[in-house]
Amino acid sequence: MHKDGGKEKLYAASLSGGKDSTAMVLRLVEEGWPLDFVMFCDTGLEFLRMYEHVEKLEKALPVPVVHLKEEKGFEYYLLRYTPERKDLDSPYAGRPGMSWAGPKNRWCTSVLKTVVINKYLSGFRKNYEIVKYIGIAADEPQRVREFPELWSRLLEGEGKTWRNFRKDFSVQELEVRFRFEEERIREGKRIRGKEFFRELRERLGSMDGLCFPAGEKIWEEPEGEVQDGTDCGG
Repeated sequence: MHKDGGKEKLYAASLSGGKDSTAMVLRLVEEGWPLDFVMFCDTGLEFLRMYEHVEKLEKALPVPVVHLKEEKGFEYYLLRYTPERKDLDSPYAGRPGMSWAGPKNRWCTSVLKTVVINKYLSGFRKNYEIVKYIGIAADEPQRVREFPELWSRLLEGEGKTWRNFRKDFSVQELEVRFRFEEERIREGKRIRGKEFFRELRERLGSMDGLCFPAGEKIWEEPEGEVQDGTDCGG
């Protein structure tokens, strides 16, 4: 306690391991900002390189990195946990699992990170005023297919849950898209534009179990996306 009766401040940084939170933590140290410890939440579905990266940071930082993890883990909430829904007529009512997280279904961030961090920090709030640093990400598109083990787990999970991995593509459809992109890159062709999306549509339409009515708009090419790169998210 301070002499005036106020609580001492405890400074904590939240580290996802991505470029933004990593840069934030390093900058805090470089500029001498107050920092008592760093928190890393393990979702249970991290890349191997992520653990290696965090371990490297631990050796470089002058403060401890606290590893936190939700007890049940990602796959439990993805496939088995069934939330109570206010709308009993919802098409999702009674369905097992919360399915893929996304912009409108951000349970991964809230359940596996935010709740876990707040629970950990609650043990300090009686004696300290908590100041928490959070790095805001501008964008983090990654091609998870470049990590075969993780990609195979996504393919497996796709067959066990009811929501598409993304609004515009299922994991299986992304597999088709990525293979098609690789073919066109080898042939020196663009992986954007009307020709690309027309041929991609034809490939997706020929997949077993998929049937797209003629003229149906399945997705739209993102506005302003004219580069010839291979990064299309995942």
